[in-house]
Amino acid sequence: MTTIPRLAAALLAAAASLLTHTATAADFPLQRWLDEPDVKLVAVEFYADWCGPCKESAPKWEALRARYAAQGLKLVVVNVTKKAASDDRCSGLPWRPDVALCDPAVGARLGVKKLPEAFVWSWQGNLLVTRGQHIDKIQRIIERYLDDNPRVQVNATDL
Repeated sequence: MTTIPRLAAALLAAAASLLTHTATAADFPLQRWLDEPDVKLVAVEFYADWCGPCKESAPKWEALRARYAAQGLKLVVVNVTKKAASDDRCSGLPWRPDVALCDPAVGARLGVKKLPEAFVWSWQGNLLVTRGQHIDKIQRIIERYLDDNPRVQVNATDL
């Protein structure tokens, strides 16, 4: 496992509500997502409207998100479909991720060259999945990680 690459760290700018507007590469706040108290894993799936394998894996991603959201999985989908500059709308996705981004630049900055592509980071910042892993293998990695790595939150109070 490796730590978050410097390239990804450069993308850690804060974003306002990502579901109400078309997000850009500057709206990729990975560290903010990893720092959320209930998040143990952030899975980032790259998707395109024209990608058949991406569409085929969508129900598996949705089932994975639904099954593990309460255990700390945050699913981010980056739609890298190139659109006309005047079109600031992101096409609808065939599932409901926690965060949807619509910007090919995010994929380019993370070195995504082909689809489907996904990355998974642990809340500690370790990159657990990179480059071309099939959703079935990613699911096994997520299941194993969530079973083996509890994230304990301690709240300090004044006595």
